[in-house]
Amino acid sequence: MTTRLIRLLFALVAAALLPLAARAAPDGDPFAAPWVDVCLDCPPRVEGLSNRSAALAPDGALHAVYGSDAIYHLTYNGGAPVVETLETTTAANVTFSPPVMGIDNRGRVHALYLKLLFEPVDGGVRPVGTLRYARQTPQGWRLETLPFTPRDPFRYAMAVAADGRLHVSAHTDAGTIYATRDANGWSAAQPFDNIIFETTLTLDPANRPAACYPNGSASLALARHDGAAWQIETIPAAARPTSSCVVAFDGDGRPHLVYRADEGLLYQRRNATGWARETIVAATTDALPGYAPSLRLDPDGRPHVAFHTQVPPPLLPPDEPPRLPVSRLHYATRTLTGWKVETVDGQPNARQGTMLLAGSAPYVLYRDRLGVALAERRDGQWAVQRLQRSGDVGYGLALVARGLSFQAAHSDAENRAVLYANGGPANWRGEPVDQQPPDLLSPAAGVDLALAPNGAPHLVYALAEPPAGFTHAVRAATGWQRTPLPGNRCGPYRLVAGPAGRVGVTQRRCAQDGLEYVPWPPGSGATELIDPAARFPGGAQAMAVDGQGRVHVAYTAAGAGGRIVIRHARRGTGGRWTLQTVSEGPFNDGTTLGVGLALDGAGRPFVVFNDAAAIAVATQGSGGAWQIDRRLAAGGVAEPNPGLAVDALGRVHVLYNSQTGGGLVYGRRDAAGWQTTTLGPARAHHALALDPFGNPAVAYRDEAGGDARLAYVPATLRGRVFAPIIRR
Repeated sequence: MTTRLIRLLFALVAAALLPLAARAAPDGDPFAAPWVDVCLDCPPRVEGLSNRSAALAPDGALHAVYGSDAIYHLTYNGGAPVVETLETTTAANVTFSPPVMGIDNRGRVHALYLKLLFEPVDGGVRPVGTLRYARQTPQGWRLETLPFTPRDPFRYAMAVAADGRLHVSAHTDAGTIYATRDANGWSAAQPFDNIIFETTLTLDPANRPAACYPNGSASLALARHDGAAWQIETIPAAARPTSSCVVAFDGDGRPHLVYRADEGLLYQRRNATGWARETIVAATTDALPGYAPSLRLDPDGRPHVAFHTQVPPPLLPPDEPPRLPVSRLHYATRTLTGWKVETVDGQPNARQGTMLLAGSAPYVLYRDRLGVALAERRDGQWAVQRLQRSGDVGYGLALVARGLSFQAAHSDAENRAVLYANGGPANWRGEPVDQQPPDLLSPAAGVDLALAPNGAPHLVYALAEPPAGFTHAVRAATGWQRTPLPGNRCGPYRLVAGPAGRVGVTQRRCAQDGLEYVPWPPGSGATELIDPAARFPGGAQAMAVDGQGRVHVAYTAAGAGGRIVIRHARRGTGGRWTLQTVSEGPFNDGTTLGVGLALDGAGRPFVVFNDAAAIAVATQGSGGAWQIDRRLAAGGVAEPNPGLAVDALGRVHVLYNSQTGGGLVYGRRDAAGWQTTTLGPARAHHALALDPFGNPAVAYRDEAGGDARLAYVPATLRGRVFAPIIRR
């Protein structure tokens, strides 16, 4: 008791010493203070790079241009990368393709990319492309649209001469064309060959453009512009080329080619007697090498190649969704004894890189598991650093508060990763917790977050691919420690951390009804059966822990006559569970029945649920009976995951999607009744937390941008300070 009193006094003193910019929200209207909307985790969307997405400037700085949701320019010369946005859009039906770029002898960057508008047509969408050119000038970036209309499959290439003259090829309505741009503007388009695959334009030592591409079932074409027209040479390939071909020229003007064919990744070079062909790495049944090759020659004429290898997915039963292949990044160079092949990044989904050389030192800028990364070869080993994260994030959001900062957990659909962010609301720092190889299954399920008394974050989540499966993760000084839990992807899952630091997890039983509790550390691995009648239409389940360490759970269960009911369970000593029915409905739509749970300062439970006619809040009275308030959101809602919190003054806060208004609604109940405000359109993923003064914070996924955001009411100080609310 003395220890608890000391902790309470410490909390009061700490709150009183907060800067004068912090105060408790006043009674009455909870929306008098303006809501602030900030980015919780908003990495750019980078779905892939090209084999010419980066280059080194004369001063040694790395420049890269890439994008998907926008076009970004990154500059890196040691220290923190500098990233600027060249072009973006607020339209959800607009996206950008991976740019190609180059640098002139003044160190100015030039980039060519495709802007795609997806127009509705005949019940579907049709992509309409515009070729865009961005160039760096002393006054800033200049953007323009090329006077050529691209057509599917949107093949384009670019090379930049030392004097800034631009060479471009593109597949247009008039066929594949070639054009140049100088200070006087664009030249007239000239016809190019009928290119089947994407290609790369390269300049030879005389600054004349050249391109290599498949030209038939077993041959390649080497096209070189003589200043007036393209001269095309046919090169026997011995096998069917299955990808684009890249060409580079050594100091003597001799061409070197790299391309992928049925038998693997191949290399050809011209010597005194003709073309010599070699296999860099052969294809096998377990790995298909040579995707997206990128080629550079060092001052000695030695070739350096970056490429990624695809590992085919396992054979699955016909009733399971197909998996995507796993990609791993590799590097190859030619030595006196043959080709030496190394793994740059063996993690799943490392792909599509740009080969760079600083003298003879190799670098690769590529799309790694979670964003844009730079790999450097040091003493025979590859060292990798991520320059920028990327992702479509904000799925399965969980949000908790500690003091005036917030912590969040969520998943990334694009990269199939579980993420943790802390330090908010003003200075979010995001980091990956776990990831699995790419496939077409659900990226993650049941992500939940709790903070131990010492501040250590605990996560529970399920990845679709075993052995990751159902996992508990805790952040320690050495990084994230992950441990599989008993279970077999049978979410949803919820997580709490008690006052003594013990963690508990709930999960539904596999292939049958019932709710289980998994204590952590797991000890013997045994689980406790809370309620064999628990059922989960829509994934309805919530959990909290009181100051005495007793776990409370709210969930849906099978009641009399086959109806769905809302129940509350509390864990006592020895793992014994006491069950109570909160509401017997009737519930008209069990598939969208959602449940939330919160405790007040005395440990009294509050339950919010969606009964298909309203959002209802149930309070347990002193005699144990449940009193239900159905005044909120009359007219119906569709809410599988309502949020609920209770502040130090006993005011109830809720968060839910309104079916009638189609918006995400925050509400607060105090002595004056319910007051609500709409925070924007309805959100499939959202979470609610309170700061120590009862001010709300709402995390949500912005479906238009694929970002995780936070809307909150800033705390202000006006007269009175309350003890912080301890959320576990």
